[in-house]
Order: sequence, then structure tokens, then C-alpha cells
Amino acid sequence: MPNTVTMTAEAYPLRGYPMRPAATMLTLTPANVIGIVTKLEADGWLVQPKLNGDRVLLAKRDGYIETWNRQGNRYSFSVNAACDWRELPEDTLLDGEGWQGQFYPFDVMRLDGADYSQHSAQERVVVVKEICQRLRRPFLFDRPADDWLVRCREHLPTWEGIVAKRAESLYIPTAKEWWESDNWCKLKW
Repeated sequence: MPNTVTMTAEAYPLRGYPMRPAATMLTLTPANVIGIVTKLEADGWLVQPKLNGDRVLLAKRDGYIETWNRQGNRYSFSVNAACDWRELPEDTLLDGEGWQGQFYPFDVMRLDGADYSQHSAQERVVVVKEICQRLRRPFLFDRPADDWLVRCREHLPTWEGIVAKRAESLYIPTAKEWWESDNWCKLKW
């Protein structure tokens, strides 16, 4: 059984809430998705598929795996923490999605005590991909191929669209759970 601890406000790893992508009025369709993604990338945005899961922060501290939802409460659903996540270095904090009992990280804020929140999104995605590779976990958030993007709604309900992140943006927690970031945006099918 994985190590777990009882959640307390003092144990929550962020001073604020996880970055939340701003919703956009655009709806992605097979006819417009390639043009939109091409424009985003030309304007300095990273594009990742949007998994339709639950937002989860996963931390390893003092030999324990801890998980929280985006409201700062202990994550109420079981994430298979017994898998390779116990091999993470101490003082590590990942942001990702909980889906079908598994955790899939898309961002890193701390790794082995080092603060990565002040690194660019472009740098952080390289680090989180290396973490997944080292722990033999799939990284699900590479930029989708154009043919995958064009099939848009065929991916529902697993994938609900894309998230675009400004490539040079820092990871800045928000003061309120519902506040949206200017550096991340979400586009749905």
C-alpha cells in the first residue's frame, strides 16, 4: 500500500492555486484547428492536448506521495501512487491530470528541492518529459500531430481539446482557485 498522509493546510505545497488555463470563445473544428494551432505556435505558444481528467498536484516529501485537487484539498480519488512515483526524488512537485486511476504530469514546479516554477514553460516541459521517461511513465502531452488534431471530436471524451502555454511563461500560482492565467489558454473541440 502506498504511503499517504492526512492533508492539512500547512502541508499544501503551493502559495496559491495551480495555474488555470483561460477559456476561449473559439471552438476547434476540423476546418480551423490547424490554422489556429499554427498561429499559436508562430506567436510563441506551446500546444498540448487537453486530457479530460481531474487536475491533480502530486508531491513527494519525506518519503510520502501526496496528492491535491486544484482547490487545494486532498485529492479524493485514488491515484496509483504505488507505481513509479515513489521513485521521485524528495521535495518534488508535479502538476498534471488524474485519469482512470493514474497520474499523468504535464508540468513540474519542484524537482529534488530545485524550484522550476521560475523556468520557462518550454524548459519545464523538457524536464517533466525526462521525469516520465526515467520513471517509465508515458508522457501524454506532446504536441499532437496535425492528423490527430483534425479528427478533433473523435477524441471525446478522453481528450477535450488543447491547452496552449506561452513558451517563455513562468509557473505562477493564482491567488484564487477560479482565477485564470493569461499565460495558459484552453480551446475545446
